[in-house]
Amino acid sequence: MLKFVLKIRHFLLASKRFSKLVGVVCLDFLGFLVILGFLVILGFLVVLGFLVVLGFLVILVILAILVLLVILGFLGFLGFLVILDFLVVLAKLDMLCIILLSFASIFRQISYLCKTKQILMTTRPKRKIMTSIRALWVCLTLLFALASCKETTTSRSLSEKEFHYDDRLSTLTMDKDGYWIGGETGIIWHVKGQERKRFYTGLDRIYDIERNPRNANQIWVATRNAGLQLWNIAADTLIHQATLNIPSKGNRYSPYDIEISGDKLFVATSQGLFALSLNQQQQELTPLYPFNENHTHRYLEPFLVNNLSSIGNKWLFAATQAGVISIDLALNKTTMRYKGQNVRNVAVYDGKLHVLADNHLSIEHLNGTDRKTYALPQPVLSFYKAGSTYYFITSSSILLSDNLKRFVNIPLRSNIPDNAHQIAIADDGNGFSILLTKNAVWRIPHHLGFFNANPPVVAACASGNDFFFVNNQHELFRQKADEQTATKIYDFENEELPKEMYANGEDIYYYNANNQLFRLNLGSHYIINQLFKRPQLLAKPTTRITAMALLPHQGRILIGVQDDLLSIDARDGKIDTIKAMNNRYITAFHQVENSEDIYIATLNHGVFVGQGNQVKSVVGTEDKVFIGSLLAYGKRSSHLLLLTNHHLQILGSDSIRAEGCGRMFCINDSIVYTIPETGIHKYIIKGGKLEDCGSFFADIHFNARAGFIRGNTLYIGSNLGVAQITPGKEETAQWITFDNKVPSLQLIAVSLFTIVCIVVIIFFSYRRHKVLTFRQLQMNKDDLHQRLTTLGTLKDRLTETERNTIDSITNEIDGMNISSQSVRASNEQFAKLSVRIAKLNRDMALQMVSYLNGQISRIQQFEVYERHSMIHDSEVARSTDNLEVIIEQCRRNEVWLNHIQELKERLNKFHRSTQDTLVIKGLNDGMKEQLHHILNESKQRPVAEVYTDFIAVKNQYENIFTTDGLRLISGYISSRIRQLQQQKGYEMMTKALADELLSIEKDIANRDRIVLLRVLQTIDKRIAQVKHLKTLQQLMQEYAAVHDRVVQENEERRMKKFNAELFADIESATRNITTQIANTSNQFFKSFAYTDKDICKETLHFTTANNQQVRVLILLLAMPRVKRTLLPGMLGIYGNLNPVVSRLYHSKIGNNNAILAEYCRANPASVVNYILKLTE
Repeated sequence: MLKFVLKIRHFLLASKRFSKLVGVVCLDFLGFLVILGFLVILGFLVVLGFLVVLGFLVILVILAILVLLVILGFLGFLGFLVILDFLVVLAKLDMLCIILLSFASIFRQISYLCKTKQILMTTRPKRKIMTSIRALWVCLTLLFALASCKETTTSRSLSEKEFHYDDRLSTLTMDKDGYWIGGETGIIWHVKGQERKRFYTGLDRIYDIERNPRNANQIWVATRNAGLQLWNIAADTLIHQATLNIPSKGNRYSPYDIEISGDKLFVATSQGLFALSLNQQQQELTPLYPFNENHTHRYLEPFLVNNLSSIGNKWLFAATQAGVISIDLALNKTTMRYKGQNVRNVAVYDGKLHVLADNHLSIEHLNGTDRKTYALPQPVLSFYKAGSTYYFITSSSILLSDNLKRFVNIPLRSNIPDNAHQIAIADDGNGFSILLTKNAVWRIPHHLGFFNANPPVVAACASGNDFFFVNNQHELFRQKADEQTATKIYDFENEELPKEMYANGEDIYYYNANNQLFRLNLGSHYIINQLFKRPQLLAKPTTRITAMALLPHQGRILIGVQDDLLSIDARDGKIDTIKAMNNRYITAFHQVENSEDIYIATLNHGVFVGQGNQVKSVVGTEDKVFIGSLLAYGKRSSHLLLLTNHHLQILGSDSIRAEGCGRMFCINDSIVYTIPETGIHKYIIKGGKLEDCGSFFADIHFNARAGFIRGNTLYIGSNLGVAQITPGKEETAQWITFDNKVPSLQLIAVSLFTIVCIVVIIFFSYRRHKVLTFRQLQMNKDDLHQRLTTLGTLKDRLTETERNTIDSITNEIDGMNISSQSVRASNEQFAKLSVRIAKLNRDMALQMVSYLNGQISRIQQFEVYERHSMIHDSEVARSTDNLEVIIEQCRRNEVWLNHIQELKERLNKFHRSTQDTLVIKGLNDGMKEQLHHILNESKQRPVAEVYTDFIAVKNQYENIFTTDGLRLISGYISSRIRQLQQQKGYEMMTKALADELLSIEKDIANRDRIVLLRVLQTIDKRIAQVKHLKTLQQLMQEYAAVHDRVVQENEERRMKKFNAELFADIESATRNITTQIANTSNQFFKSFAYTDKDICKETLHFTTANNQQVRVLILLLAMPRVKRTLLPGMLGIYGNLNPVVSRLYHSKIGNNNAILAEYCRANPASVVNYILKLTE
């Protein structure tokens, strides 16, 4: 019986599919231990101990019974494919739990029966049976749990197309004829398609641009601290026409957003909400909110309005620092919603108002009713909505959501501009969003597919009424022509993913990335295909496959390879070479319908036609090159249509530009679709001429190899699935639904195993006359996978409210009565505004005094000699109340501050560059000391007098990068190489150092000098380590000699000394030597802690040279064979150091042997090699 069982076991293990299934189960089991945290299983570890004796025997018995059931026709149940639906349902975790609970119930019932009948059993058989039952229960629990464990991860991107600009960008606004881009320095661009116009205004940061609806050659420009301005467009130039003032501020305010509704223009500014009637000539904006009746002190305090949104002539909404201003334009009624909240953005989508605050989005009706608030994972700057997808923008990422419950975080390669108010266009009219970054504009397709369940389709074909599709998840689907759903029928192996495929009946022919041609015969049922169907390798050319065609009537496959044409038998793979196509690079095939003729396109030799066994060139195509696709159409396929890398052309007739298209499809001999990089392009053949009908789905990437024509429909695969495109209805294309719900092979194995186990339990129950008593096993349900991913938080920085407040204060410096908070405002634009300040009235003196106070504060931060005189001059200028004197002093202060700041930054740069670098005489020696000298002297002498020393340091620094500097470094390297070659001892280390220096010497000219000096510093310290070890060798030998002499003298005495007295004599005689040993050991440890920091501190945990293990290790490195009895004396210690040596060998070196070995392989020049050798 045992032999029979073993034979059956070998038979099962020999099955490739069974082995693969076992492998999958084992791999899933590893994931199960991590993900499920099935700690209850730990309670069964005692039981598992019995598996060594009994568990394997039970499994072998189970396998024997399984084979018996196979013999009896048990596997015939697979023929009942109706149960596949049941298996699909079992894929649900709750069904697994039901099975487990049912199985537990069986255990309970059997146990109950055993107890009620009071079957007499001896203790030993009963214990064996119960142990077997426990083992079965544990195995079933594990198998059911791991069958439901699977986790996949994907990387995501926006699939954006970037358009770079040389200037820093600040705003982005839509225009009926393209869009406008504003820059930080007043530059304006207008973009229309591929055309880009650049305008110079001479202004500061641009916040918004709107075209005047009354005059298409005029634009409104919102700019920082210069008010709302109207400009005329004259060819490639902008001409200023007018600037709109506001009460009390004049034109010294910042408008952030412009909204035109009917005959009114609304402006969001730093001072509140204003309006302008386009029907009247006005020089001043009318305030809408806030409005102070006291005309004397109006608008002295800022009121920040971030952006505007209007709905025709009905509603106007404004996001402000204190809530949302809502204006009913028909009733002229103004209300404030969301009082006290800092609202960043408002917009209207789908007839509802969307209000964005720091970390939540509120949606309500326009009149403020039915409000719903959704929490956001993190604070965002702005948002927009395209289709059903929300885009929440932060400074470095975008959050996408389709239901405001789940979010996808996409990092940005470039950051969003600081303090920008208009940064996105939701829809450019072509299916793209436009996003502004600091130096570029991104076009983002709407159909990103993040919330779409269909993976990208990579290959497709058709056979009769059956359509086949393959996605990048290696899944093969079949669709019937009269159905809209494709069902999964097969999973390809990782290396079998088709690049191109064709079908004939139930046979699929395809080649993969490894240039292997396969035939795969499939049925309609996934389980049968996955268990019993395997691809048959027909051919494997030695060169790359370039094109493929199936000739079903001839039973042959044509494949183009570099640079030949092969004809392969579709059944046995026999290969024939078509000699007429030798040295021809084939790019495409086209088989004429209802004919055996096949057209062959080549890269450089035109088009050929195959007729039977003959191949001949098509007249008129000899000079055609770069043909990527071809079609024959018309009566008897008399016309030839060619697609090259630049043109779509009818042979001998019309031609039209078609850039970058990979393949084309023709419907009814009149409609042609080409597949460019993105989208689908349509052309019409009319009267022998080609007409361009435009593109569709420009934001979707379609796969040219995953398309075919059936009837009047084009089926084409894309990154979102498969689209069904019908001529004339392209905009309303239908998408195929993919059903990938199939039974799991693991689940089927578990189900079979469960059935067998139940049969075994019943079998043993009746065999032993129902004497088995089963223990009810506790079963823990698997914890659900945590699908909510913790999103990364932003770095510590100012809040948006604080940044907006600081920005508002900065924009108000001119003309304001400076409050106490203004001292902390940024002064980065003050120098540019100083000329304008001189022309202002006396009130500007207060602002200049504030600016001067800020300069005094900055001057006080520098510990330099002129600080006190500069502060004194500034205070004198401040006390004069003379505006011109104050301005002049501010100018002098600014020049001085810039000079000091520049000097400080340069000194810091020099200091950083000298850290951890090798000091070479004549190159950088004394540089560190000179830097400290300059810093000290600048406190005692004017900067002008110290500047000479600074120039000397600067020249010395620059000399490092000169030819002379390279010569000095080369000289150092050469001298060290010679020194190492002459060095005796520590050959492994010296050779590795010499090799490293030789390697550096070969490409020294290509290395960064500072990095090179840091590398040489490490090498120099390692050379010093060798010298320290050699010195220690000599000192240890001297110590041994003195020690032996003292001991010998003691032996010759009549009154011998012992123990402490003798040690005192030895210590006295060797004090000078042990002192040198200690000093040299300290020097070695400092060097070792520098060159091998990770090993020293992280691996060996050595932090100080006074550690006994450190001191012993250094002596052993110097002299591994030193007498252990001499070590205490050398270290000035009285006692036995053998325990220290033992712990050093075992705990420090032995336990970290693998880490030290790995480190030595990476650092052959390290002294760690000798530490590792101490254990040999």
